[in-house]
Amino acid sequence: MSGAKSAQVVGDMNATTAKLTSIRTYADKINEDNAASISPEDPYAPLVPKKISLGLHDLNPLISTSLEHAGGMQEVPAGPEGETIYEAFRDYVKAYRDLLEILTARVTEFSTFPIVGSHIANPLRSQDSMNVALWLTIKGKVPSKSTDFENQGESLRDTMEEAIEAHSGELYS
Repeated sequence: MSGAKSAQVVGDMNATTAKLTSIRTYADKINEDNAASISPEDPYAPLVPKKISLGLHDLNPLISTSLEHAGGMQEVPAGPEGETIYEAFRDYVKAYRDLLEILTARVTEFSTFPIVGSHIANPLRSQDSMNVALWLTIKGKVPSKSTDFENQGESLRDTMEEAIEAHSGELYS
């Protein structure tokens, strides 16, 4: 990669993808016994939901850093560098969507438990706007992959909105 900023953006997205994958391991473990409380402030909250909530909050500075670096990145011409940035973004979107789909599915499984709530919805709301800003910024910096970034970004936004609705209780009220 020719520019340090584009390498930073790829590194940032890879770090966020790793964090998303880490949170997903906890989301996969949500069950009837540990779904009762997801509040990170609750000292009696089961470890699994607590790790998910704290992990979601930890994503905000990672996404913010990605956005900052993307904003400082020079426009990338068509070629391998743009492809590398796109692949990192595609992996980021896939990891995010996988996590969100699990969290949304758990709401339907355990709708009588307070896993539905602000401890999930609030960080997702702030991440939604940051993710939109990130993909719009990157698509402007890598015009050769603009449509691909647009498709990935829209896909993430749709999944994010569904997860926010589910955890706000809007799908089940």
